[in-house]
Amino acid sequence: MQRVELPGAVAFLAKDSALLVDCPEGTAQAWLDAGLPKSGPTGLCFTSGHWPRIAGLYGLLGHFALDREQPPLRLLVDMRNQEVEQLAGAFMRSNQAQLSVEADWPGSVLTLGALRLRSRAEGEGLIWNVNGHQVKPQ
Repeated sequence: MQRVELPGAVAFLAKDSALLVDCPEGTAQAWLDAGLPKSGPTGLCFTSGHWPRIAGLYGLLGHFALDREQPPLRLLVDMRNQEVEQLAGAFMRSNQAQLSVEADWPGSVLTLGALRLRSRAEGEGLIWNVNGHQVKPQ
């Protein structure tokens, strides 16, 4: 597994998956500039639903989620915060895109290919543990 720091976000790459944690403004371009897979992430999760953590989501979805030849992009959403779900819903309605929006409750264990994720609540946000690497709200 490879961990790649992006401005305000972190990417985790495994043989069969690419996870993005947080999506501030400009993340789609930062992803491409870092030489990450041109197909984009296969999953996204967020440390919070606050605007600085999700500001680039609509643009990232527009760049990577439309005309995907692989399975729908998975959004792992903290159900205590509705902002990401509402933004993804608006994108799907306006673009007829296929996204997989999955509920995550703090403490859940999720898998994305070779990546194993566990979330833990911290205030209004989440701390994510991805294959032993922690990502906290910034």
